[in-house]
Amino acid sequence: MFSLKGLFSPPNVEQLRVEGNVEGLIKALSYRKDANVRQAAAKALGEIGDARVVRPLITALEDPVSTVAMAAAASLGKIGDLQAVGPLLAALQNEREEVRRGAAGALGEIGNLRAVEPLAVALGDKGEGVRQSAAEALGKIGDTRALEPLIAALKDKDEIVRRNAVEALGQIGHPRAVEPLIAALKDEGKYVRRAAARVLEKMGDPRAVEPLIAALTDENTRVRHAAAKALGAIGDRRAVGPLAAALQDKDRDVCRCAAESLARIGGPAIDALVAAMQTGGEQMRNCVVESLAKAGDPRAMEPLVAALQDGDISVRGSSAKALGEIGDRQAVEPLIAALGDTNQWVRTAVVEALGKIGDARAAEPLAAFRGHRDQRLRMVAIEALDKIGASSAADFASAA
Repeated sequence: MFSLKGLFSPPNVEQLRVEGNVEGLIKALSYRKDANVRQAAAKALGEIGDARVVRPLITALEDPVSTVAMAAAASLGKIGDLQAVGPLLAALQNEREEVRRGAAGALGEIGNLRAVEPLAVALGDKGEGVRQSAAEALGKIGDTRALEPLIAALKDKDEIVRRNAVEALGQIGHPRAVEPLIAALKDEGKYVRRAAARVLEKMGDPRAVEPLIAALTDENTRVRHAAAKALGAIGDRRAVGPLAAALQDKDRDVCRCAAESLARIGGPAIDALVAAMQTGGEQMRNCVVESLAKAGDPRAMEPLVAALQDGDISVRGSSAKALGEIGDRQAVEPLIAALGDTNQWVRTAVVEALGKIGDARAAEPLAAFRGHRDQRLRMVAIEALDKIGASSAADFASAA
């Protein structure tokens, strides 16, 4: 008996999407009985991106259900067809906040310059979601006409709007924004301050050095981290002393970032790292070890060799790894001596370091590990001997 069930059931949007059935999805976009079907169809059409879908999606911007209209806007943004610019600009005036927000986001994705001034106007929209989306969109477009409106948006009452404005100014990258971004380092919102530090890092303007130094004492850990990283990127030597002080930060990530920035600055900053290895606490020494290795400065050798006898296991192991990365043969004898370390993880790091350096003096001491009970240590030594090119590597491998 013939069944009418299939004639009245809702469209299977997922199946239509998998099949790439554009016509079926366009029909589903008009399925009046279920907004969820229309929304899913709008999203699927954006994923397919066929030119035939643009006009139906434009029509769907007027759907009475906001989630459908928003999905249509998002898909139009993803497709990027310029036919959609005019209708999306009109949708910026829609009475529904969700639709205005979706239109702003889509215009940012398309990136057409016609949208700059309307989006700048939308920075004054009564809906905070619209303002957030407009600021983000202006950053994606990157036109300098948006500079002043975005700078004004740094005073918006909503923190996310201010953060998005900061990031947008960074994407535009105009020097006019530096001073307002410096002021944003003192914003009451931690997300704004963090974004400002990151953008100032990207812009690299020396005017930001002193304000970023001040931000090293911000109450928020992530702001301090961003400030330390930015100072390393700018590379101004005025930051050496403050970054050296930041090595004492209670947060390990801030300490590590300060060490990396000092290594990046180089010159007198290396002396600060060496001093920290000699006088700093356990956390500070751990933070500094890897940075000394990355610095590639000969002054790093002495403190790293001395650290092979540090009282902290992590410092000893990290120092061995760092010496291996540097590859200076002056480290061979101290590393051979460190093969007798009481900690197995440290010994393994020492073996790996000797393999990376590749000095033949290490062959015999490494071969002595042929009967070691730990398989990991035995295999690391095999690899090290192979890198050295020692004739004992084959015998060692057979013993393993």
